[in-house]
Amino acid sequence: MKLLLFCVESNKQEQIDWIYIESVIKYLFIDDRTIVRRSLFMNSRSRYNNPKVLREIKRYQTASYDSVRVIYCVDTDRIETNIDQKNQFEEITKFCSENGFELVWFCHDIEEVFLGYSVSDSEKKASATRFVSNEDYKKISIKKLKRSDYHKGNSNLLTILEKYLSIKNNE
Repeated sequence: MKLLLFCVESNKQEQIDWIYIESVIKYLFIDDRTIVRRSLFMNSRSRYNNPKVLREIKRYQTASYDSVRVIYCVDTDRIETNIDQKNQFEEITKFCSENGFELVWFCHDIEEVFLGYSVSDSEKKASATRFVSNEDYKKISIKKLKRSDYHKGNSNLLTILEKYLSIKNNE
């Protein structure tokens, strides 16, 4: 049994990022029962190297899986105009590289990628729920999820996932 461990920015109560990611995985990828998917909620991008988060990762890595792939999923935020956000994103990129973790990014945020626009914090949960209930994941552009460069409204999500999961032929 293999494990894909998704470390996401959102919190465990609302699970906003996981709602988007999991809906796209279920729609686009073959359900492989030898691969388990779990989410680890960091509660903020800035907690990527928090001791509690790292203990949780370690707990999964020492569990009885044949292999564990850790996949950090973070927003780029405004890295092109905000030096602090850029520096933090570069730190996360370096951290993932040094630890053998994958890095999925959403430019500028996960809502902009999946909905086409950013939403206020108070609307995030409702927007994610609507995305799934309206089956909007069926309308998402594959091309937007396979970018290698940071571009507004795009991500490298599928580029990373295709390393571990087999894509369906949904056409």
